[in-house]
Amino acid sequence: DYAERGIDLNEQLIINKPATFFFRMRGDAMLGAGMHDDDVLIIDRSIKPTNGRIIVAAVDGELLVRRYQQTFNKVVLSPENKKYKPIEIGEYNTYMPWGVVTCVVHVVDPMLQAYIHNRKKDDKSSNW
Repeated sequence: DYAERGIDLNEQLIINKPATFFFRMRGDAMLGAGMHDDDVLIIDRSIKPTNGRIIVAAVDGELLVRRYQQTFNKVVLSPENKKYKPIEIGEYNTYMPWGVVTCVVHVVDPMLQAYIHNRKKDDKSSNW
């Protein structure tokens, strides 16, 4: 088999270009969902968070990636790693859902992993 033309990842993975952003995953809170430290997350801000979706949210000034669950007026953001506890959004939390994670790009090549790791030392991004 052979490929007739290259694959454009923008065409394949992005539905709403103006509302789509790329972020680098920091931390291990979502390992159970296949999201590793340094993975690239594709976030679509036009998609409404619904139960079971993985979202990026600002909680008390920190960006987090968590699984979204809402029942009545209660929102719970759950990690996919037992080292972390779910966050129940209360009246004293500042909470802003930022977007829905639609795709994850996971690097498997050791040379590229080393390159990303070395760049990470200079990156001042927060862990989420």
